[in-house]
Amino acid sequence: MRRVFLAATTALACTVTGISPAPAAPVVPPPIDVAAFFGSAGLVPRPAPAPAAGTDETGGTGQARDVIVTLTNNYRRAHGLAPLHPDEGLTAGAQRWSRYMADTGDFRHSNFHGYENVRWQSWAEPAAVVEGWKRSPGHNRNLLRPEVTAVGVGVARAANGNWYFTMQLE
Repeated sequence: MRRVFLAATTALACTVTGISPAPAAPVVPPPIDVAAFFGSAGLVPRPAPAPAAGTDETGGTGQARDVIVTLTNNYRRAHGLAPLHPDEGLTAGAQRWSRYMADTGDFRHSNFHGYENVRWQSWAEPAAVVEGWKRSPGHNRNLLRPEVTAVGVGVARAANGNWYFTMQLE
């Protein structure tokens, strides 16, 4: 009887004071190969290749800008709109703004008087830039504005490796 009483009072004391048995050791799942797991779905960002010697910061002679304009024009055509024509002045302004954002990290829209799309990402993939703009309601509206006819695109790489993109439309 004395043992039962001792066990009961010990259990009661533990309950009142909040003492409980030690928790079981957590079960830790084995590590997974994240690159293989996400890579099979195409979700691992690819690092941007370093520009070759003698090329501009886009890794070519404006190749990223050209691809962005081409993809934008394909998108506009699919919606029954006329293609945009590259404009040297808009391109120079967009390039200046992309360079400013890359140099300062100040990611925002400029005071451009027309329509503007901006984006930054850690890799230089023009298709991802255009897809991002298409998924953003405001940026998508700019891509599909029937009244715009001219476009300029700027691309700049920051010291930390991030890429800044600007599209200016009139």
